[in-house]
Amino acid sequence: MSSLPKDVERAIARHGHQVDRVARRYGVDGQTLLRKLVMGESGGRKNAVSSAGARGWAQFMPDTRQSMIQKYGIDPWRSADEAIRAAVHHLNGDLGHANGLEGYNPGGGQSYVNYILGPGRRQGAQAQGARPARRRRRWRAASRRGRDGHDPGPLADRADPRQARWSRPTSSQK
Repeated sequence: MSSLPKDVERAIARHGHQVDRVARRYGVDGQTLLRKLVMGESGGRKNAVSSAGARGWAQFMPDTRQSMIQKYGIDPWRSADEAIRAAVHHLNGDLGHANGLEGYNPGGGQSYVNYILGPGRRQGAQAQGARPARRRRRWRAASRRGRDGHDPGPLADRADPRQARWSRPTSSQK
C-alpha cells in the first residue's frame, strides 16, 4: 500500500491495535489509520517540517511535543516508534482534546478526514453508506422574514435577496 520505512511499518504493526476503536468510525482498522496518517501528514518522511512548524513522521507541533514528553515521556521527533506511540495517544484523545482525526487537526473537520483517508469517508453511520440529508434553502421564503420574525422591509418582495440593488428612486417612484 505505502512505501514507508521498515521501522515505521514495525511501529504501526506494534501499536495499530490501540486505535482500532477510533479507526472503526472511519471504516478502517488501526494500522491502516496510522499508515494513512503518516503518509498524509509527512509523506512518509522523517524530517518533514510543515509551514506551521510541525515536524516528524506524525507532524507534531512543538508545544504538543512538549506536552507528550512531559505527560508520557515520549518524544515524537526522536524515532519512528515514539512518533507512532505519540500519534496513538493523540488519536485516542489522551491529551485532553477530541479523539480521532478531528482532534488530531482541530479545525480541519471533514476536509481533513477526506485528506487523510480519501474522499467519501465519513464518521459514524455515514461510513456504512448512509447518505447525509441535504437541506435546500428557499430564498423567497427566507427573504420575507428576518431571523427574529420581523418584516425586513421593502427588499423582502424580491425573489432573491442577492439580487437586491441599492439605487436612487426614479421620478416615477417618488
